[in-house]
Amino acid sequence: MVVVLENEGLANSLCRLNNYEYRQMPISIQRFHENSSQGGVHGARPINNNPRAPRSRSNALDELLKERWDPSSGFLNLDELPKSRYPVSLVISRLLAAAQELFGDAVVTISFARNELWSVSPINRLPEFFPNILNLSLQDNDIAEFKSLRSLSSRLNRLTELLLIGNPIQYNNDWETYSRGVQQIFPSVKILDQRPISGDQINPTHLNQQHQMVLPTQLSQQFPPRPSFFDQDSSKQATEDFMSKYFPLFDSNRAALVDLYDAQATFSLNFSRTSCAHERWGLVGGRKQTLFTNEEIIKKFITLPPTIHSGVQIGSFITDAWQVSISSPAHPLLLFITIHGDVREATGLNGPRHIFERTFLIAPAPINSKAHAAGWQYIVITDSLILRDYTENILNQPPH
Repeated sequence: MVVVLENEGLANSLCRLNNYEYRQMPISIQRFHENSSQGGVHGARPINNNPRAPRSRSNALDELLKERWDPSSGFLNLDELPKSRYPVSLVISRLLAAAQELFGDAVVTISFARNELWSVSPINRLPEFFPNILNLSLQDNDIAEFKSLRSLSSRLNRLTELLLIGNPIQYNNDWETYSRGVQQIFPSVKILDQRPISGDQINPTHLNQQHQMVLPTQLSQQFPPRPSFFDQDSSKQATEDFMSKYFPLFDSNRAALVDLYDAQATFSLNFSRTSCAHERWGLVGGRKQTLFTNEEIIKKFITLPPTIHSGVQIGSFITDAWQVSISSPAHPLLLFITIHGDVREATGLNGPRHIFERTFLIAPAPINSKAHAAGWQYIVITDSLILRDYTENILNQPPH
């Protein structure tokens, strides 16, 4: 179909709808110059709006992608994309096309966190460019309904991990309804929000035994049993050892944690929408912040209010942990740790109290790493902290 418009402004407005979805089908809009003797309808010449077609990319686009690319882990970080006058679907399509040309099939993990997405339509072309993606994050967007995910249904057949935490679809549903609904749309997913999906738990016999966590012979502290999940004993022992050393240092000497974090580690700090404490924790003008590299993370830690984690003393943490083998030469075995408990700001006898959810992704410390030289058995790859105002009725409830 050809539409003739009376001025350039209308043409520009219509072209902004390119790649939008209508009845689960993407809309394709091409623009033609009227006075041309080459091809097209009635001699019109189409302007190439196909993001996969060969084109000269700007240096700025390449630089943006290279700054957000981690070749060692195959991770492409498209979180919090800069605002643009173009539709987000077009921006993402162009980025994905350029990333495919730059990095090819080396991309195994992509994150679109904090892009104000209310559906997956803007990333509808992801399977076209990266059909073999293994890990996908849509964390902290505005996805509220299962139908908003369906345009990607059964199109990412190798997807094993999905992050939707921080979306209304996650916090407005109980875990059973939420995980079942997601698995119906993404049947290949084994890990949802860093938790195994019920009914398809990770089998520890599938893990590469030569990369098992190296544990110290004696743990410095044991934690009383709580309603928790561990896929195997070694995960439980490694988690207890890590927690018993990490939180006392976080509460007393955060600078000493610098070697524990990988040089390219990430840390995200999030406050719930009802919390009033975000400004005290340095989040002026927003409730979310993400930092990269161990040095920047520790600089942020030092500025945070002093804390006391009660679980270290009385064992009130609820903890889940499981191991995953991946095809990464740098970190072939990873341990996911999710911790739920309470923390108090050490600013007096009545310091503010918070409920926290903290998720770590750790790996055995390489022999030649700074972490190993400093006496750590592990190295932190990612760290996510979510804080809510303390309420008695949710303290002993596992996070959904």
